Amino acid sequence: MLKSKILPRFSERSLKFRHSLAGYATTTSVADQHLFTPGAVIHGFKVEQLKNVKEFDLSVAKLSHLKTGADYIHIFKEDSNNVLSVGFKTPPQDSTGVPHILEHTTLCGSQKYPVRDPFFKMLNRSMSTFMNAMTGSDMTMYPFSTENPKDFYNLMNVYLDATFAPRLRALDFKQEGWRLEHADAKDPTTPLVFKGVVYNEMKGALSDPSNLFLTRLLQQLYPNTTYSHVSGGDPQAITDLTHEQLVDFHKRHYHPGNAMIFTYGSFPLEEHLKRIGEKIDGVKIETPNPIGEIKSWSGRRVVYAEGPPDPMGDPEKQTKMSVTYLANDETDMFESFAMKVLVTLLTDGAAAPMYKALIESNLGTDYSPSTGYDNTARISNVSFGLQGIRENEVELVENKIKEVLKDAATTGFDESRIESVIHSIDLSIRHRRVNFGLGLSMNLFRTWTHGGDVLEAVEVTKYIDRLRKELAVPGNRFFQERIERHFVNNNNYLVFVMNPSDGYSQSLVDNEEKRLQKLISNLTEKDKSSIAADGVTLAKLQESKEDLSCLPTLTVSDIQASGKSFPVEHFEFGASATAQSSLAPIQYRTSQTNGVSYITLTRSLEDLPASLREFAGLYTTALGSLDTKRRSLADLDEYTRLISGGIFFSTGVPTSPYQLSPVLSSITKPTPLEFSVSTNAISTPLNDPIRLSKVYELISEILKETKFESIERLKTAVLGAASGAMNSVPQSGHRFAETAAAARVGFAREDAVAREMLGGLSNVKFLNDLVEGGDEAIERALVSLKEINDIVLKSPSVEDYAKSAVVSSEDVKSIHIAEIEKIFTSLNWKTDNKSNGFKPLFENAKFMDAISPSPVFYPMPFAVNYSSRVFHGVPYAHEDSAKLLLLSRLLTTNLLHRELREKGGAYGGSARYSAQTGLLSMFTYRDPPSRILQTLEVYENAIDWASRITEQVGQRELDEAKLAIFSAVDAPVDVNSEGMALYQNGITDDMFQTYRKRILNTTLEDVQAVARKYLVNAASSIAVLGDKDETGKILENQTSTKWDIELLQN
Repeated sequence: MLKSKILPRFSERSLKFRHSLAGYATTTSVADQHLFTPGAVIHGFKVEQLKNVKEFDLSVAKLSHLKTGADYIHIFKEDSNNVLSVGFKTPPQDSTGVPHILEHTTLCGSQKYPVRDPFFKMLNRSMSTFMNAMTGSDMTMYPFSTENPKDFYNLMNVYLDATFAPRLRALDFKQEGWRLEHADAKDPTTPLVFKGVVYNEMKGALSDPSNLFLTRLLQQLYPNTTYSHVSGGDPQAITDLTHEQLVDFHKRHYHPGNAMIFTYGSFPLEEHLKRIGEKIDGVKIETPNPIGEIKSWSGRRVVYAEGPPDPMGDPEKQTKMSVTYLANDETDMFESFAMKVLVTLLTDGAAAPMYKALIESNLGTDYSPSTGYDNTARISNVSFGLQGIRENEVELVENKIKEVLKDAATTGFDESRIESVIHSIDLSIRHRRVNFGLGLSMNLFRTWTHGGDVLEAVEVTKYIDRLRKELAVPGNRFFQERIERHFVNNNNYLVFVMNPSDGYSQSLVDNEEKRLQKLISNLTEKDKSSIAADGVTLAKLQESKEDLSCLPTLTVSDIQASGKSFPVEHFEFGASATAQSSLAPIQYRTSQTNGVSYITLTRSLEDLPASLREFAGLYTTALGSLDTKRRSLADLDEYTRLISGGIFFSTGVPTSPYQLSPVLSSITKPTPLEFSVSTNAISTPLNDPIRLSKVYELISEILKETKFESIERLKTAVLGAASGAMNSVPQSGHRFAETAAAARVGFAREDAVAREMLGGLSNVKFLNDLVEGGDEAIERALVSLKEINDIVLKSPSVEDYAKSAVVSSEDVKSIHIAEIEKIFTSLNWKTDNKSNGFKPLFENAKFMDAISPSPVFYPMPFAVNYSSRVFHGVPYAHEDSAKLLLLSRLLTTNLLHRELREKGGAYGGSARYSAQTGLLSMFTYRDPPSRILQTLEVYENAIDWASRITEQVGQRELDEAKLAIFSAVDAPVDVNSEGMALYQNGITDDMFQTYRKRILNTTLEDVQAVARKYLVNAASSIAVLGDKDETGKILENQTSTKWDIELLQN
């Protein structure tokens, strides 16, 4: 888990309508709720309001602390996953990133817990289901959740002391924020460079073209306000921030008078108030920065900016643009709700008028990153735009957007389209999510920060009811009036254009060098001596072992003896509704789903030829993106939304708990792929079985009747997929590096090659090659997709299998069983092969014959690196799997975090072991390019460190690693995931319980043994994605190692 998450936009800007208020439908019966009547004063907190929200089976209490004025919201709900979040209004007045750096630095030790990094230490002393800290554009929040009462109060104590009484030492500011330091902190002859976790994090964040576009747009959209500053910090301004300014910002903002405290769940509120009241009672109140008023400008504004080019995109079509309007006051709950619905109607899906005008026309590759409704700021905004257009097409796109708005103001929307959007909202509210309380807190803090009615923000369904009433009025122009008011008759809007510049990345390097030299030129000899001394002191501090006895902790004895079980039943076709063998084709999990059914249908693709495999991912994109024989794409999209929560197709690589595939060679058969369909739908009332039948019939229609004919339709899908794939690289670069390393020839197993093909850099290149190939390539792709579809509808071979899983209530079980048999018959998926896809134990560990290939470098237009070194492990059921999992945790906590993040300045540095894929990886996320060789050295040294781990750590560290692992192993799951570990990965309950016991019983000697067996002198593979200039030059000059260079563009 990364320490902090920068949220430049705390918004709901999304083309998919999502609402975080979907949660568990349970009864509200919290023991001490009766004490909290309005007017009551409990432990210094006065109850101001108490409201019951029936649709979510919860009650909301609003309280205030009489002595300090601290605001407090508590949600009474019988949910075991309890939440605490402490937030502060932190509007910045510049782009030095002071709120973000402060968020990091508060978590570096406090008065009561004077250790170097209590936040990360608590990750290993807790069984939290979530721990993090987040900086938004005008607020900062510190949330956690846990199911354990002792853990809850342990974390409460640490979080409250961190926020209200942090040490804020100068060296911590330098480590987390920025500093001048010698490249080798212990060698004063090496050059001075900029270092710092946040400094490097934001270099990476603003290397992401989408994030850069959004950041620069918001700065222009809200001129002369707090939103015109980058709360996360702009690297060009971060180096202006001083430690004194940071301390002053904390003093003015981190106090009860500016605080928002939120708790949720089944733990007693009275105890919360007692402990929190004691903590905040004596904290001094100061005057914080105001958020300030937002005023619109007059007339059309056009702003041009530059950004990095897409190395894989069409060089002639790399401009991004948007037309953005200021909209409503975010605290007007109904108006915000109505605007979200309106923007969804305008933009979302193939039936949307903006989609038809901008996307379906293939004018650009995808919507611009800003497209949607954004309530980040007190005054919300609505944006429409395109990316992947020519520079001279900006005015054309602007005019098309205005034409769409003008037409929509005249014609409005079909009733069926409006109903499909409202149905999607209704369905999203019904979903039971384990992070309900956490999502609720994040949703409420925005409105809370802006002074809105937090209790009103919880009551979503009343806004649905009001909207229906407004729309039921004959002749209403509900949406048309808002289109006219906010768009058509509003001449005050921003046209924001970002053009690519080949010199953009170099200009950042030059700017950094200029700032660096300016600072160095002003240093006195005393300053230089202090910098050298601070570097040595910080390095010693980072390497020192601390006494952590002051920190609260759970113990291994707090771990439950048994993990959570989710019993399922299996049924044969045509049999009576009685449980059958686990090899039967229907798996059914009966649960409280709030009237929603979750459906998954799967079949293997054993007969898929090698020539078609790279098209498998595109095939699932095409389904639902092309017309069917009976419906146009627009009608198909609208109908899908009207009866379901969406139909999702995927192609993946099956895993087995018993075996790993061998290293790929010229004689091995490629690992089979697996095709799946998943959906969710309202399955009540029981007397309306046709509702579910329609969902199954629609799946059948899409698979059997999709028309693989339209070049234009598929081109639209390919452009969107290629754009999305490339945009995901800077966001998840460490995962791409890991996948690329695992798929290297000579090292790779069959399954790793397939995963890289489907979701790695090979897939990014494949999609972009299709775009570059034009209509001829798209036409050839249509032929291949049709061939895949024929195979999907072909009767399973002897080795093939087909299966299904449903999570729903008991009363619709028979309906699902009948419908699944019906659709399997229709699709030719019924088979006599009694297999669920999980092959028996594979004894021959052929992957141990792997060799270490040359490391590979992928040049990218990034200001940071992402790297990974990967080793082979064992399957889930192997006795060494749990030991390797513990090894990865011990490596992260006791070595890699210190070396890669604290000392190296990477935003993240960790080890990860996947028990499903059997791969152990070490990786960095947003790592300074100048430190690539040091990072690789850390990976190498980690092998020796792990082989002597009994000398490095003791029983306490091992127990802490077990606690951290069990926080994930025993984490609650969403209702739709219940029983799916068995269905997707073949992990039985007995197997899971055995795995838990193996973790508990593992010793340090066991961990050392697997380190020596699987890391020392073992094959490994390295991949680096990063800065094409600085990193590229360093690797090019590395004479001891030959690097392969992989270019993602032809």
